[in-house]
Amino acid sequence: MCLHWLKFGNASANTLTFFDEFYQSFESKIESKEKMLFFLYTIIFALFLNEYNAAPGVKKLFRSVEKSGLSKGKSTENLNVDDLKFANFPITFACVTDEELIGFHKVVVNDSVIPSTLLERLDNGRGLSLFFHGAINHVTTKYGLMYHFAKEWFTESGSNICIVSYNFDMEPVSGCNPALVAQHDEAIKRLGYVAKLGRDLITGIQDTCWDSEDGGKCLNIHEVDIIGFNFGAHVAAQTCEFLKQKMNQKVRMLLALDPSRTAPIMIEPKVAIKKGIAHYVQVIHTTVEGRNGEVFEKSGDVDIYLKYKPGQPLTDGLDFYVHMATATKRLYMLASEKGSGTIIKRRGRQPFPEPKSNECVVGVYSALNPKKTGKRYVISVANRIGMLKTELGSYAESTILFE
Repeated sequence: MCLHWLKFGNASANTLTFFDEFYQSFESKIESKEKMLFFLYTIIFALFLNEYNAAPGVKKLFRSVEKSGLSKGKSTENLNVDDLKFANFPITFACVTDEELIGFHKVVVNDSVIPSTLLERLDNGRGLSLFFHGAINHVTTKYGLMYHFAKEWFTESGSNICIVSYNFDMEPVSGCNPALVAQHDEAIKRLGYVAKLGRDLITGIQDTCWDSEDGGKCLNIHEVDIIGFNFGAHVAAQTCEFLKQKMNQKVRMLLALDPSRTAPIMIEPKVAIKKGIAHYVQVIHTTVEGRNGEVFEKSGDVDIYLKYKPGQPLTDGLDFYVHMATATKRLYMLASEKGSGTIIKRRGRQPFPEPKSNECVVGVYSALNPKKTGKRYVISVANRIGMLKTELGSYAESTILFE
């Protein structure tokens, strides 16, 4: 009996030897290698399946693999990010910049340079919402469901929308050596590289405007929202950090959707999601209804706990589905300090109610109230998952994350 693992990027057999050491320490106490492998398989997968709820398919194992890049407690703070370059690691920007545009304006960056054609399209007087996908999610289709969502988000927000995907190489690895996982230094540098390109996109739009003789309104850093899903939440946070370092200015908002975490048997990562790297940092965690949300460390100005029941539809990638519902204004969600929060369906163009003193708006249209900084809020879809699915319509398809 052998375990099957995923090789992440340029994985090395010398990395993350924890599992080999774990196996050796217990091998003599188990009657047979078969039993030991079954035991190890059960323990690890029970931990992974209990803790992670992001993209569909192989994600529950891969989320733990991808996080190994941060498991040594390192960050990109000491890296010279301007020197980071990777061959054969394409970064895709899929953007909506015009009401008349049919399909994404899609650009693949292979040489660390953002094409001027993309910068010129984004230099149109609008704000910017920059969304970082999870590590295994991608955008390959110009006219799919993700495009229709982004177009609707563009219309409702009035800002340009760019979705960044950076699908790390994966290849299946078979055998009895479970140490074949991500090389953590490599993963940290790749995280920094993607974040650097996010930074360069924003500064490049501004430079394009300032160098133009046409005049017009240039992109203001306070009109920029940066959103990240799962592993992308860490990339989004690094982008905010790099912008702050280079410009000494902060974007309006960092929205971290279900940031990836290490399993309890691994060393906790030193993540960049923290107060102060954006004017407003909102972090949305998913947790099972009835479970104590205190297991999550507070990392934002506001931390919101999105609760659900196991086995319900949409729970794989729930934070992303909630983001789609709120970004398109199909639903308006108010998390509360106590109870289950409030979810309101849109009724024509009637304005949504203002949050009460014990409530917080969920998602990208939220604004920081200094009186609410440091508080925890709850929104539950456990008994309202049908409403969420109905209002999302075709966006509720799991394929939207892998088009």
